[in-house]
Amino acid sequence: LKAYIRPALRMTTLTAAEKRQLASNLEDLVQCSKALLAELHADADPVVVVAKAFLTVAPFLKMYHTYCSNYEAALATQRAIIKRDRGFAKFLETQKAHVNNATFESCLIKPVQRIMRYPLFFSELIRLVPDDHEARNNLVKANELVQSVSSWVNASCLDRSLYDVVSDLGGHSFMQLIEPHRKLKLTMVCYVSTESRQFPAHIYVLSDSL
Repeated sequence: LKAYIRPALRMTTLTAAEKRQLASNLEDLVQCSKALLAELHADADPVVVVAKAFLTVAPFLKMYHTYCSNYEAALATQRAIIKRDRGFAKFLETQKAHVNNATFESCLIKPVQRIMRYPLFFSELIRLVPDDHEARNNLVKANELVQSVSSWVNASCLDRSLYDVVSDLGGHSFMQLIEPHRKLKLTMVCYVSTESRQFPAHIYVLSDSL
């Protein structure tokens, strides 16, 4: 936001429509994240804090739907501006230095990936928290809210089959595979044989790997 979007919004070479497409409702998502962070800083049992924080903020996570729906348009707008304005391309290249060399595209996908991580986080947390923990019920309620919002966003913006594969593969470590434009086209299983054993290898063909 600080490295790319806010400086871009001050550029006189961009139209108002282009600025709207690039920024979407990112500022709203920042405020939502700040509210969640403030709740997480409460001084109490960590599980109690997490459950209460997400119960409070989860309804506002629906704002991610707007952002995810606009993701493809934002990328298309970026490409269109670069074609007509070399200065904008230079601007994007220069700004990488302010975000550990991360490109505009890699920053743009982060909010999409974040909403995908919450259900994975809660699934693991619930597995680890004892049934008799004082916050267990609130944690389950928070998980239901997060799962509901995430599913609603995913169903509208992302390929659900690819999300399921990422979850099965291990969640967080494969999250970079999730992109709104990417679809799972084919899955296969083949068996690899060595001198000592035989094991299955799963193959996933994505739309941008064809």
